[in-house]
Amino acid sequence: VVNQADAHMIWIHMLDPKEGLKLSTHKEKKKSYHKSFSGTEACTWLNDYIEDKEDFKDADPLLVAQDLISWGYIEPLNSKNKTTFEAGNINFYLLKTKDAFDAEQAKKAKKRKR
Repeated sequence: VVNQADAHMIWIHMLDPKEGLKLSTHKEKKKSYHKSFSGTEACTWLNDYIEDKEDFKDADPLLVAQDLISWGYIEPLNSKNKTTFEAGNINFYLLKTKDAFDAEQAKKAKKRKR
């Protein structure tokens, strides 16, 4: 649904302190996930974002979120399946910072050179 350039642009908007996805602490049993968001919060934010963008107006927020995981911009925190996005208030995710994303990309590039 979303190519890497579009996923990157969406991620940059998600990181925006004013208009971006609001991060908070979520708790599951005895575990706390700081600076995280739920699957529901992601879908709500993506739905609002997509509505305003002509290029994405027919996109499904669930599929966009899945692509953001695939491209490495968000990371599941409490799911057994680390490659699948699941909506709901019991699934929590980490929105990678620019520094964390850049470090991960550099690490992958280094592995490819070997």
